Amino acid sequence: HSNPPFSEAVLAPFQQDLEQFLISSGMTPNWEVRTHQPMCLNILHSLNTLMQDPDNALFPSLIAGVGTGFQRDIPLSNCFPLSNSEDREEPPLSAHQTNWQSAEDDIALTRELVQQEIDKGWVFPFEGTLEDAQQQFPLGVALGKLGVAHSDSRAPRLVLDNTICGLNDRCHIPERSTLPSAKDVLRTFPLRKFSGDHMAFSLDIKSAHKRIVIRDEECGLLGFTLQGQLFFYRVAPFGATFSAAWWSRLGGWMLRFF
Repeated sequence: HSNPPFSEAVLAPFQQDLEQFLISSGMTPNWEVRTHQPMCLNILHSLNTLMQDPDNALFPSLIAGVGTGFQRDIPLSNCFPLSNSEDREEPPLSAHQTNWQSAEDDIALTRELVQQEIDKGWVFPFEGTLEDAQQQFPLGVALGKLGVAHSDSRAPRLVLDNTICGLNDRCHIPERSTLPSAKDVLRTFPLRKFSGDHMAFSLDIKSAHKRIVIRDEECGLLGFTLQGQLFFYRVAPFGATFSAAWWSRLGGWMLRFF
């Protein structure tokens, strides 16, 4: 459903309790919501501090805008194992003026999906040439290939291929994600020799990757073209290696918090 499951009136007493708890713990509640990122990051940061979570760099990074790993400066979470990836030859960034056939076959649909992401603030059109973009984003400009993923269980969605333009191979992700799977759940049975009924809870965040805002200076790395027009992502696109890495950190924190 597109609307929130709870009204402001229902949430109000819980918000008051949380404010009183934070104030009694010596903190100032801040319900500010960062532009393009619909989460109360300052509140979550306060909770993260109070629970002494090891990933103390997560929420400051989200508030400031996260890095892609292109500058090799993603801070460690202290929760996941270190990546074993060895330094390899880094390909040059490239700019592709065409997209994958899945995007070209139905231009009207592709254009509609791009417009939806513009309306949500995830993508912004760039008024200028590739040379203009290179001047505005001196760190680097990469134009990947856009694709449209189709599935029987969900609506079509955009995928940005950041490998073909050289970006994914140049993004250094210092850790590898290891979140629990269904197999881990099965391995817990019988749970402390308890044979009664069990209850499970599953939470799925819609467009999860795109809830992560990227640093302004690195947005030039997340470009694509459509019918001669330049576009750039300001959030983590589906198809970039760092997108899954950052969401794993935030999803992992939610799991520890619960």
